[in-house]
Amino acid sequence: QDGRPPRSHAGRLAPLGVFLGAAGFAAGLTCAYLAMRDLMVYAGSTAAGGGSGSGMDAGFLMWAALFGALGWNFLSLGFDPPASMSGAGGWIVAGVLFELMALGGVVPLVWSAREWVARGGAPEEPLFEGPVVRAKPKPLNSPRRDWRAP
Repeated sequence: QDGRPPRSHAGRLAPLGVFLGAAGFAAGLTCAYLAMRDLMVYAGSTAAGGGSGSGMDAGFLMWAALFGALGWNFLSLGFDPPASMSGAGGWIVAGVLFELMALGGVVPLVWSAREWVARGGAPEEPLFEGPVVRAKPKPLNSPRRDWRAP
């Protein structure tokens, strides 16, 4: 031996732990990214439905839950950081921003619920009745019947 203490098993496994931790972080970040993207697509595609109790209300609820939970995690770690962390101001700022983003789902949801209560639980009146555009069909590029007449 060269006088150095033998490496422990934990020291030998540290690179594996770092790799697994980084892979887990990347997987979690990817899932959060895809969840936010799917939520935005879902909310956008159901916006045409509108009305209380519609898919749009579910989209607002999911939006508020997703950003509210992410903001809560940032704030929780920002106000009670791990002992090894020197500053957590960035986490608090991110938490406040995510909570403000969550309000983007809460406010329309509360507004929709208020309107539903005001209607006594009745369905919302449709915005349009029948076709929105009434156009008389006209044949395109059809030849005239009498070639001599103007």
